Amino acid sequence: MLLRLYRKAQYLSLDIVLGAVVLLRFFSVYFSVDSSLVVYILMACSIWMIYTLDHLKDAKKAPSSKRDRYSFHHRNRKVLFPVFFAVLTLVVFLLPLIDFRVLISGVIVILLTSLYLFSRSQFSVYGLKEVYAAFLYSAGILTVPFILLEDVNWEVSGMLFFAALSNLLLFSWFEYEDDLEDGFDSIATKYGKNAAEKSILISISTGISFALWSPFSTVSLYFVIVYATYALLFLNPSWSKMNRRYRTFGDAVFMLPVLFEFGDF
Repeated sequence: MLLRLYRKAQYLSLDIVLGAVVLLRFFSVYFSVDSSLVVYILMACSIWMIYTLDHLKDAKKAPSSKRDRYSFHHRNRKVLFPVFFAVLTLVVFLLPLIDFRVLISGVIVILLTSLYLFSRSQFSVYGLKEVYAAFLYSAGILTVPFILLEDVNWEVSGMLFFAALSNLLLFSWFEYEDDLEDGFDSIATKYGKNAAEKSILISISTGISFALWSPFSTVSLYFVIVYATYALLFLNPSWSKMNRRYRTFGDAVFMLPVLFEFGDF
């Protein structure tokens, strides 16, 4: 029962939404800035809409896909579209309630995300889909803390970017055969699995270098755990592929900050 509910939550990208909210809280506390409740709601709604729209587009392109999340979206598209527009209405209603600087930055991130959603095939042609998506994910989470802080922490930016990139590269590597069958492009299908493997190693190595060279903190410790998790998934492909554990653990790492004691860093 619980496993079935969790799978449904995965199909609906609720685990990704929760991970993003947890990370926003994590970084807001770390940088001692106050992200309002409305900001958290808007982020959760925006991420859910982006992933849902993306999955609906993929499900339409590959309606007979063997991947559960696509078949789920294809079966439930008549329900998901009204829910999507209801959530969009809530977002429009809440936008005037946030800080003007946050509003402008959020609009910019949304515009960049729209560019990705409607031009994804172009990014895929050049093998940049994962890189651009990782940039959007990290920018979407860190924009609010950095604006409120009125500064940019490049070390944290680098750690989060390469964590998101490692996540996406791993998924493209593990789902190479599925993407070929469904006709989807990724860095693995574009340049081959060997190139994807090298990209994963470079991404994990670069990210963990950021974490180890940064001053010790809860944030750097957290990212060491993230990269260690990705390395273990990568080095144990047979185990990781069972029941798509790579997705369960690959996305769950973004919820790990709930285990940390917020307050003293």
